[in-house]
Amino acid sequence: MNEEHELIRYLCRVIDDGHTSIGLRWGKVIELLSMALDINGEEIKAALLTLNIGYRGNLESEFLVHGVYDADVSPDKREGAFLKLLEKMKDSPEIRNLLIMVSTEYGITLDLVDFLLHDVSNVPDALNNNPFVALVTCDLFLVSSTVNDFIKFEAQRLGNQMDQVRQLTGKNWFLNLLEILRPWNPGLRKDGSNIFSGTDPENPDQKQLFLLIKEGILPWVMLNRNMVMKEKSVMEAFRRKQEIDSHEKHLRKFYYWLGIANDFILGVLFLVGSFEFLPHGNELAGVIMFIVGSAQLVGRSVIKIAMNVHIKSRRKKVSEN
Repeated sequence: MNEEHELIRYLCRVIDDGHTSIGLRWGKVIELLSMALDINGEEIKAALLTLNIGYRGNLESEFLVHGVYDADVSPDKREGAFLKLLEKMKDSPEIRNLLIMVSTEYGITLDLVDFLLHDVSNVPDALNNNPFVALVTCDLFLVSSTVNDFIKFEAQRLGNQMDQVRQLTGKNWFLNLLEILRPWNPGLRKDGSNIFSGTDPENPDQKQLFLLIKEGILPWVMLNRNMVMKEKSVMEAFRRKQEIDSHEKHLRKFYYWLGIANDFILGVLFLVGSFEFLPHGNELAGVIMFIVGSAQLVGRSVIKIAMNVHIKSRRKKVSEN
């Protein structure tokens, strides 16, 4: 097997190792391989068919590879391919920012990418079905000296702000912030004095996250977390969220013990009622107990419905204040 085929096998393994390659189509992968190797798409297709590692001629079929565990590729060839791919990535602000975030250990990135690809509806093609996104989150790609040199340069450009990035308090911080803000429909803009302001009603809230990345705002927001947290609209959103969470906790606890009490009384009624049907018992009392107990079985569902309605109405009341 020639080195060109080995390199194709290796790159397919790299893409497949990406944390977000699920849903990727072969057509996009072939485009990427063509960029990395300077070979036209038809030759790539022919090579993939010869290699028999998963491609069957359908460009729209899901990208799945098999039997690729290693490949005999020289470091120079591998780095050359990575360099070409990296140059393409640097032309795309959103992909470049994702790469920097992963490589500098921002900590939230994999959750963020997963959120973008799987939880956000109608994510633009810049991220959806994009082999570059798979590469960005791939361990094999991140050990490339070419990629690391680029990241070191970007980290130096950021200067001492990198220390602030590493001190973020948990990988879900940014996604939690969006979740907190979303019910109050905040907008996002570049103005540092008021990054959260009114939003465009035609633009779904979730798409704002993509805009943050595409416009290069996301790293800036993270590096300036203290400023963001001092913003009144953010603090108000956190206050409301905390109020709702606290009230929900008490409500759930109340309905939980109400349900326990209901089930306990139900059990006692059926137990005592059963004894009443024994000889010398009071059958009428037993029947009454069974009727009350049956009503309490219905009460289980009533308690659950009441809890959900109560919590929902409380959320609505707080959000309207």
